[in-house]
Amino acid sequence: MRRIMSVFSAPAALVLLAGCGLTGGGEDSPPSAESPSSDQQSPEATGSSPSEPPSSDAADPDESPSASDASPSNGDSTPSSDAASPSQSPPEPSTAPAAEPTDIVSVRVDHTWTVEWAEEGFCAMGGASPSQSALDGYLFTCGPTAASALACDLEDDGTVLCITNAAEKKALRFPSPSLVAEGPPEADGGSAKVPLHVTLSDGNRCYVLAHDQSEHWGGKFSWYGCDDGSELLTDDDLTGTFQRDGDTWTVQRSVDQGEPTETALTEVVFAGKS
Repeated sequence: MRRIMSVFSAPAALVLLAGCGLTGGGEDSPPSAESPSSDQQSPEATGSSPSEPPSSDAADPDESPSASDASPSNGDSTPSSDAASPSQSPPEPSTAPAAEPTDIVSVRVDHTWTVEWAEEGFCAMGGASPSQSALDGYLFTCGPTAASALACDLEDDGTVLCITNAAEKKALRFPSPSLVAEGPPEADGGSAKVPLHVTLSDGNRCYVLAHDQSEHWGGKFSWYGCDDGSELLTDDDLTGTFQRDGDTWTVQRSVDQGEPTETALTEVVFAGKS
């Protein structure tokens, strides 16, 4: 009976010891199979948890871009107002203002003029020919060049009245029986006309000369002298002194016998019938 009790008491002791091991916190208890080993890092150690939602820094493919993201950057902004628009017309080239038209004036002898009487008939000396300084074709010139009878008319009293200096309103009157007998020369409206005097754009006046006895720039000629000592040049004859561009007259003006420059005229003066 004692042997049977000892057989039953051994297994009972084992059961009792196993029960004590389950409830105890001893150091020799084996690690649980569900606990992670010390070689594995916990989710907290890696900085993210598998169960955490994606960070807000990650782009959501379904999310519309914000207004700031949709706006172009400064580098991609629309062209500034300094850039020329394709529809903008290119600036027109600047042009020089057009010269003022030249005034064409006709003068005639009247009571305000100084008229000198000459006993000698100049037309008998040099004959009469149409005047280049008259707009009226029936005016003529006669006598020696030194007499400066630039534009003459046969008066009803049989005398000849000639303009000698239109700027100073001076004239010459003399008898001419030969011209009365023969009549004045036929009018020549087709010949080139040259003014009695002209006014430059700077206000200086230039007068037709009887002779050209001076040296000029480039071997040119001059039959007009001006108030300031300058002169109007021509390549050949008197009529080549003037050029016309529409209603504007121009000349080649030389100062101190230097190279001429193109100068516009504000006024040209011709003779008219008294």
